[in-house]
Amino acid sequence: MNISKGLSFVLGIVTGILLTIIFAVIVSSTKQTKQHDGVTMLDEPIPFADTRSFKVLQVISDDAALASSGEQRQYSSYIHYSDPYVLIVSDQKNTFYDNQIVNVPYNCNVMQVGTYNYNSQMGPRTVPIIRFVRTQ
Repeated sequence: MNISKGLSFVLGIVTGILLTIIFAVIVSSTKQTKQHDGVTMLDEPIPFADTRSFKVLQVISDDAALASSGEQRQYSSYIHYSDPYVLIVSDQKNTFYDNQIVNVPYNCNVMQVGTYNYNSQMGPRTVPIIRFVRTQ
């Protein structure tokens, strides 16, 4: 009887360890993309403003950059860059550089996919995360 109790105890411990390892593997494999601090993703993308041009202010990572939105004045060919500020993300690496003008491709829509919180010299800020999505 003592042998079966001891064997049950050891098998219980081994089973617990195996289940913990299996759970950890499942959780790590379902994590799809690397998340940056301050990033909150939306469940469904939503259309963003009609802005078709952005000016990169600061590159955050290989695939993301803070940018200001371009607005063309009614009686001018000059494009003014200001609010809203956005975080542009791309599927490609090394896509952005400082002061770059990023134009939305003609066959793409600008979609908000989340928000990004960061600290600036003026205090905490929250900006939309946008992505260019190809129209079909």
